[in-house]
Amino acid sequence: MTIQVVTKCDKSSATSRREEDYHFQNEVHLTQLKVFLSDSFNPHLNLATEEWIFHNLDPSMQILFLWRNEETVVIGRNQNPWSECNLSKMKEDKVHLARRTTGGGAVFHDLGNTNFTFLSPRESYHRENNIEIIFGALRGFGIYAEASGRNDLLIPFPDGPRKFSGSAYREKKDRAFHHGIKQDEGPCLACSPQAGPG
Repeated sequence: MTIQVVTKCDKSSATSRREEDYHFQNEVHLTQLKVFLSDSFNPHLNLATEEWIFHNLDPSMQILFLWRNEETVVIGRNQNPWSECNLSKMKEDKVHLARRTTGGGAVFHDLGNTNFTFLSPRESYHRENNIEIIFGALRGFGIYAEASGRNDLLIPFPDGPRKFSGSAYREKKDRAFHHGIKQDEGPCLACSPQAGPG
């Protein structure tokens, strides 16, 4: 596995490119912005890398970690896999089972999803800014989205909004992270036949 540092920039270069596309709630300090891209599709390695970044890299850095997993059911910190998953179907289909360190429900990952993790110093952490980065990127493709409640991101359609991302959060004394999954294609986030008891 290699983690590629895609970009490192200062605040002026980061905000001058498409400043009109972003509506931050508070001033964002991007003096040590880094974007990491994993070339591994192994869910256990990617989740472990996320955890390592959270605990070991300089907590003053703003980091975006992007990663994809091969077919995996990822359960929340307190979930029981025997209640949440169809384990026999997962074994039959060679689907991984992984547990993340945040709460929330079971979700299905595959290569049609992109996972994102925003890591920030705790004192400058604002979930709304992370969401605005996602929305700004989507607007670059002519896609307009909206937030609903605490965790869901939606795209409006004539027959009603459709969820394309869910999120979870974690904090410690000097660090915070917000991670989620952006559904590009494939099955519903939690509607795979493996993500349900059987």
